[in-house]
Parts: sequence; C-alpha cells; structure tokens
Amino acid sequence: MLVHCTPSLSVTRQSTFRFRWESDAHLAEHHKQVLYDGKLCAALCFTYNAKATDGLLCLESSPRDNASIFVHSPHALMLQDVRATVTHSIPRALHSVGGVQVLFPLFSQLDHQRQPGDSQPDTSVCATLLSFLMDLLRSSLAMQEQMLATKGFLVIGYLLEKSSRAHLTRGVLEQFLSIAKYLDGLAHGAPLLRQLCDHILFNPAIWIHAPAKVQLSLYTYLSAEFIGTATIYSTIRRVGTVTQLLHALKFYYWVAGPPPAATPASPPRASVSVVPPRVRH
Repeated sequence: MLVHCTPSLSVTRQSTFRFRWESDAHLAEHHKQVLYDGKLCAALCFTYNAKATDGLLCLESSPRDNASIFVHSPHALMLQDVRATVTHSIPRALHSVGGVQVLFPLFSQLDHQRQPGDSQPDTSVCATLLSFLMDLLRSSLAMQEQMLATKGFLVIGYLLEKSSRAHLTRGVLEQFLSIAKYLDGLAHGAPLLRQLCDHILFNPAIWIHAPAKVQLSLYTYLSAEFIGTATIYSTIRRVGTVTQLLHALKFYYWVAGPPPAATPASPPRASVSVVPPRVRH
C-alpha cells in the first residue's frame, strides 16, 4: 500500500509525512492514513525534496526529532541539470501579469457564446468570476489595495450594466453579498465597501431587469442585515445613498406608470410591485 500511494504525491510535498497538508495532491482517505499515521515519519533517516533548496544545495529535511545518522553536514549537492521546484500562489502569479485588473476584461465577455450556435450565454460564468475575485480579496491585501486603486467595482458595475440581464442570477447576488459581509468585517475594508455600495449594491441600473426575487433578496438584505451593522454608518455616504434610493423609487419602480415623457425602461408592473416597500424601508 505504501509503495502504491507514495508516487501519487505531487512535487510540492515536503516529504516529512507528518501532516496531511504537506502535499496538495488529492489522495484517498485510506492512503492518507497510511502515509500520515506517524510511523513513516518516525522511520525516516534522511529526506530531500525539490522545494527545500538553497542555491545548489538540496537541504536534508527529515524531522528534527529523529536520530541523525550523519557525522558531517547532511545537505546534498545537486547534480548537473537538476533544478529546484519553484511555485507561486495564484495572487502572486496574477500580480506578475498586472494584478486583479486582468480579470476585468472577462466581465466584458459574459455575453460571448462558448460554442458556435449556442443560443444563450453561460449564466454561471459571472458568479464563478466573482467567487474567484472573492478568494483573491481574502488571500491578499495587495489585491484589496489594487481593487480600490483601480476602482474595480466601478468597472465591474459598468460592464454588468452593458451585459445581458440573464447574468444577474441569485448566485451573482450571493457573491456580491458575501464580498460585502467580508469587507464589513475588515478593519480597513471601509473604502472598498463604500465603492461596492456606490457602484453595485445601490445601483438600480444594474438590478432593475433582474428577476423580482433577486431584487427582493437584495433590498431585504440592505434594509435589514446590512444596515444593522455597527460600521455601516461610517462606511456609506448617507446623503448620497438616500439620493440614490429616491432616484430608484422615482425612475425605476412604480405601480401606475408616470407620464410618457418621463418613462424610462421598466420591468413588468406585476414583477415590481413587491420591491418598492423594501426600497422605502
């Protein structure tokens, strides 16, 4: 069993067989039990791996608790043409090609057909991109700073306005709300949260053609859980936000239509009648 599962480990493993997170390979549970039950770790005399290097030296990295069999330095010299394994995290790799802003053009291609002849675009792509963006913001302070400096939510909001409203699904809304909750919990997240509120959450031009249930979920969250947080009053611009909501009520939501000269695009009357109470709340 041990001989069978050891080759399945990736080159990024640390080779001490002490903790399960030492390798990013996906192993069966019984294989993990064999490799990381502590017996193999205790039996190691010496071990090397492609990540534990210093120049041309390959560092001996067996557990310090194990008895050493070496009289002199246990480190090994690499042979000719041997190279160390160098890995980088996804945020660091993105940073090398321009940072989080390299994702923005993808939002402009939401309506592109994946295959010739497809009648409808894939509406799951937007939620996937936002989920990836959320992971980047969680994992890197530099990504948060780039998102703020490049006015990322302004760009994303503009591109969503230009895209098909079919992409404004419940999954997309949940991703935006997850980002808002995460930023609200950060000590330094207020400027980015304000940008998210101004250009996406409180932007009726984005949500007006979304399904009524999606709009209702958005305004229910904004009027209850979101506005009830302790930091929200120091985060959003209260006068500007109220102005935005009044603008939404006047020009986007009504039960009886206004005069024809002032009529902008509006969803069907039956779909919108449940939304204004939450906007007015």
